Amino acid sequence: MAQDEVPATRRALTDLRRFFRRMHHSTAVDEQTLKDCMIEITGALRDADFPKRTVDAIGKKIEAIIDTAGVSNRGSQIYETIFDELSGILDPKNSAKIQQNRQCSVVMFMGLRGVGKGMICAKYARHHLKQGFKPALVCANTFRIDAFDRLKIAARDDFPVYGSNARDPAKIANEGIAKFRKENHDLIVVDTSGRHKSYPQLFAEITQLAEAVKPNLVIHVLDGRIGKAAIFPALAFKEAFPSGVVIVTNIKDNPKAVGALGAVATAKCPIIVADTGERGKDFEAIEVESFVRRLLGENPWLPRKPSGYRYTLRDMYAYYRKEFGFEKRGSRVVLPDLFRRRELEIMMRYLTMMESMTDEELDTSIVSRERAVEIAEESSVELKDVADLIKTYMRKAKMWKALEPCKPV
Repeated sequence: MAQDEVPATRRALTDLRRFFRRMHHSTAVDEQTLKDCMIEITGALRDADFPKRTVDAIGKKIEAIIDTAGVSNRGSQIYETIFDELSGILDPKNSAKIQQNRQCSVVMFMGLRGVGKGMICAKYARHHLKQGFKPALVCANTFRIDAFDRLKIAARDDFPVYGSNARDPAKIANEGIAKFRKENHDLIVVDTSGRHKSYPQLFAEITQLAEAVKPNLVIHVLDGRIGKAAIFPALAFKEAFPSGVVIVTNIKDNPKAVGALGAVATAKCPIIVADTGERGKDFEAIEVESFVRRLLGENPWLPRKPSGYRYTLRDMYAYYRKEFGFEKRGSRVVLPDLFRRRELEIMMRYLTMMESMTDEELDTSIVSRERAVEIAEESSVELKDVADLIKTYMRKAKMWKALEPCKPV
C-alpha cells in the first residue's frame, strides 16, 4: 500500500463529515448546489475506498431525492439515504453465527501468510468460550516450525491445543478432531498453513484440505489494510465456499478497512465479527449503525439532546460561522471585508481543523495527540496550529465558565 493512500482515505472520510456540516449551515440549498454536493459525496466515497458498484447505487438514490420536487429538508434525506445504504451493505445480520446445539462444530480457518491467523483462531475460540461453548484448537499448520507453540501461547491455557509432528495437514486435523470429539468439545477450531502469498494457490490447497476434513464452516481471514482490493479474494472465496464467512482484521484506526468491509459485503460474504488488531483484545461484533455514524458523523439536521451546558469546540465552531459572518454560496465561502487578512486566515484555519474533527471531539472537546496529528494532516496545517486551536478554545472555555452558566447565542 502506498504511504499516501491511508491519509487520502482518512481525508475522504473527513470530507463526508465536513460536507454535511457545511450543508447544514448553508443559508440556501438549491437544486444545483445539491447536484454539486452529490458529486462531492460520491467522490469522497470512492476516495474512501468503497467499491464502485456501491458508490453508483448510492449516487442513483441521491439523484432520485434531488429530482423529487417539493421535498423538504433534502439534505437530511441525503444523509439518511447514505446512512441506510452503507448500513445495509455492511450489515452482517446473524447468518454466520454458530448456534449452540449440543453437536460438535468443526471450523477451519484459512488466510494468506502474515494475516495473524493463529491469533485469530484463539480469539475466535475465546469469543465462543464466553458464550458457553467448550472449544479446542487443532494446529494443522505444517509450514511454520513454531506454529504449534505460537498457538499454545495464544490459547493461554483457556482451552486445549492439539498438534503433531506429521507432515500431512489432513491427517493432523482429523486426528485432532477425533480426539476432541471423544472429550465432548462442541467447537473445534482448525488452524491451517498460510504458506502461500497468492490466492489461487491458497484456495487450491484449502479446497483439498476441506474435502478431507469436511468442516461445518470455513472462515477466511482477510487483512482490512488491503481496502477495496478485498473484493477479488472475497469473490473467489464465495465461489469456492458458498457457505463460508469472513473475518476482517485490523479495523482500528485503519481507514482502508471501510473499503475492505464494503468489498466483502458486496461479494455477499457474511461477516461475523471484526478484529481490531489490538494485542490482547478480543473480537468485537460489528455494530453497523454506530460504525457508519462514526464515518459520517451525526445527522446535523436532527435535534441534539439537551444537557447541562459546558462550552465546547462545537460552540466555538458555531460562533465563528455566525459572529464572523461566514456564508456558503454555491461552492465558495464568501468572507466579509471588515477583518484583516491575517485574522481571516487564522479563523479559516480553525474552522477547517474543527471540520476535520469527529462529533465526539466537538462535543467533549477532548482531542488526543494521535488525533491531533491526523487532524493536522487532514487540514493541511502544522501540528502547532492544532495546539493553538486547543489553547484558544481552553481560553474561551475558561472565560465562559467564569460567566453566568448560560449558552451563548
